[in-house]
Amino acid sequence: MGTATILQSAINHDGIPFEVKRPSLNAETRSALAEYEEMKKNPETYKRYETFDELLDEVLSDA
Repeated sequence: MGTATILQSAINHDGIPFEVKRPSLNAETRSALAEYEEMKKNPETYKRYETFDELLDEVLSDA
């Protein structure tokens, strides 16, 4: 579909010629967002790192 065709379609529809929707979130994404909200509410219950190197050292020591 060429640019001219898309523009003509927008003119014919008096706007964009397709529906714009938010994508639905899958269960894994919903779970991750819920975990993020929990972490924001109770940051003291989660481990924090001063630097990325500190985090990386722990990850590598567990590997």
